[in-house]
Amino acid sequence: NNDSSSSPVAAASLPLFFDPRDLLAEWKKQYSDTTPPPVKVRELTEIFYAMLKPGGEDQSVQNMVFMPTSSSLDAVKEIQKNSDNQAVKYKMGQVILTS
Repeated sequence: NNDSSSSPVAAASLPLFFDPRDLLAEWKKQYSDTTPPPVKVRELTEIFYAMLKPGGEDQSVQNMVFMPTSSSLDAVKEIQKNSDNQAVKYKMGQVILTS
């Protein structure tokens, strides 16, 4: 099942999971009848360097999508639920990077 409404990841995207349990849970949701392929592990700092390198040609990072852990998603939902001030509410899918 590669229906975009059932998964936050587009077909051409390469999801990057931080927790193997989340990866396996998502696999089971989409491909319940097949055995998951071997998990590939990559150094996170190397991924960041490849993404930020000016003129970088590492095609393997072009379509990567960082997938939040299930515990992080639960924390966000709790913050959103308990936040009275709309200005301080956590916004899903947004990140602020500083250097």
